[in-house]
Amino acid sequence: MKREIRYPIFLDCTRFCGKDVFWKFVFEDMAYGKFPPGIYIQKDYLCCSSKGKEFVYKMMDNGEMMKSEQEVYEEIRNLLQTRACLLSDKEALFQRRNILHSRQIQFERERYNEESWNVIRKKIIKENLMEEYVLESRNKYELDSQQIKRLFSLIILGFIFKSIHSKDVSYSNGYIQAIEGFEFSPRTVQCTKNIYNTELAPITYSIHSSPTLSSPLTPLKNTNPLTTTTTTLSSHWVKYIAGLTMNKKQSS
Repeated sequence: MKREIRYPIFLDCTRFCGKDVFWKFVFEDMAYGKFPPGIYIQKDYLCCSSKGKEFVYKMMDNGEMMKSEQEVYEEIRNLLQTRACLLSDKEALFQRRNILHSRQIQFERERYNEESWNVIRKKIIKENLMEEYVLESRNKYELDSQQIKRLFSLIILGFIFKSIHSKDVSYSNGYIQAIEGFEFSPRTVQCTKNIYNTELAPITYSIHSSPTLSSPLTPLKNTNPLTTTTTTLSSHWVKYIAGLTMNKKQSS
């Protein structure tokens, strides 16, 4: 017996599932009136009655769709994931990994709560703490997404090229409080270090949200008026690789 499509909107939503077979089947089943446990349609609303997972989502107004098919798909999928805890095997695995990662980060934070930045050895812990520092700076100084991306990149590059050292990081109570060489004011970040080459005089840069293609930074002033040198990441990459090769030979 051929099944009757009761809710065509859900069948239309399957177009946005891509290669995700799990969610394609979920929305296809709902189109034919077969809903996950606790989920049902009542008039113009999609509802969940499972204890602790309740939600009510208004889909239609007098039988007319209120939003685009893609919006309906994204919002309903999000509700089913976050409220009804409906996850594919892949999503469930990813969620478990995130939980384990968060627990590891918290454990390491408590372990090094009263220590200095220098004693933290795990790269993943350091990067997580740097990300938190950048995000906190964004909230505190109203920075935009492009500024914080470039700020994080400069911090990472600073450690790679050894223009930022452990002693430059002010760390206490499990959080980075400040990094020497970066100055903040509302909607503005300035870098006062020569990130790419410590042998050159320091230059103060302003990190903009819409930089030129040649550089993510605009120089404000050179602390040494006799020195005006343009440096790029590519010009120091060969030097960096050569240093790694030399260290490897010495250690072998």
